[in-house]
Amino acid sequence: MKTRASLGLATAVALALILLVLPTTGIGQGKTRDIPVDVTFRNDPGDMIGGDTVAARIDTTGGALWLTDNDDTGHRVHVLFDKPTGDAPSPYNCKEWGSKPFTWYMASAYDLSTPTIIQVRTLNQLEYVAGSGWVPVMNPPSRKGTTAHILDLRNDVPPGAKRYVQVMIRLFVNSSNDMYEIWMNRGWPTESGYGYGVFEIEAGKLNAPAPGAAGDTFKIRPLVAGQPYPLQGLSENEALLYMVDYSEGGLDPSGPCNMGNFMMPFEMTVTRK
Repeated sequence: MKTRASLGLATAVALALILLVLPTTGIGQGKTRDIPVDVTFRNDPGDMIGGDTVAARIDTTGGALWLTDNDDTGHRVHVLFDKPTGDAPSPYNCKEWGSKPFTWYMASAYDLSTPTIIQVRTLNQLEYVAGSGWVPVMNPPSRKGTTAHILDLRNDVPPGAKRYVQVMIRLFVNSSNDMYEIWMNRGWPTESGYGYGVFEIEAGKLNAPAPGAAGDTFKIRPLVAGQPYPLQGLSENEALLYMVDYSEGGLDPSGPCNMGNFMMPFEMTVTRK
C-alpha cells in the first residue's frame, strides 16, 4: 500500500487542484454576471446525497450549474457510502494512466463521508442514439473543429421538458491529496460509455421561456432505467466510486482507482434567484 504525505502537503495539493478546475470568478469573488441559484435536496429516506439548501450559480459563459460546498458554505451537503453493491477489484484496484493493468491497492480515505470540499457541475448534454448508446450532443462545426455541447440551463431545457446531461460530483478529503468522483450508473473500466454517468434534468412547467428568469426551477436526478432509455452501465441509482491517486512529490505513480460500487439515490432542485 502506498504511504501518505503529511496533512499540510495533502491540503496544499488539494487546494491547488481546485484552483485548476474552478473558474477565476464566482460567488463572493467580486463582480460577476453569473446567475445565482439555490440548490435544495429531496432528502428522502435512503437518499445518499442530501443536506440543507446551498447557494450555487449558473455560469453565464455556458449555462452550466456550479456548486461548491466547503467551509465558506458551511458544509451543508452530506454524501453517504452506506450501501456498497460491489467491492473494489482484488488484489489491486489502481493503475497508472493509460491502458495498463491494476498494479497497486488503495483503500478509501477514512474521512470520505466528511469531505472538506464537494463540487457539483453539469457538463456535456447527452442524447441516446440507437446502435450507439449515449453520446454527447455536438456543437456546430467551427474553425476550431467540432466540440461537445455543454448543457445550457438558460436555453436548452424548455419549460416542462426533460434533457440528459453528465454531472460531475467530486469530493476532496482532509487526509490525503486524492480526488474522488461519483459516476452514476457507470461501470469502469469498460469498453464504452462516458464518465460521470447520465442524469435527467426536468424544467419546471411554469418556467419562463429562454433565457429564463428568477423563480425558474430544474430537477436533477440520476437517469431512471427504461424511462425512456437504458442506463449505460450499472443498475438504477448505482454508482462507481472513482478515485485519482495523485503522486506525492513524484515519489510514486499517479493513476485512477476503482473503489467499488454503491447505491447513491438522490435528487436536487435548482431554483434561479
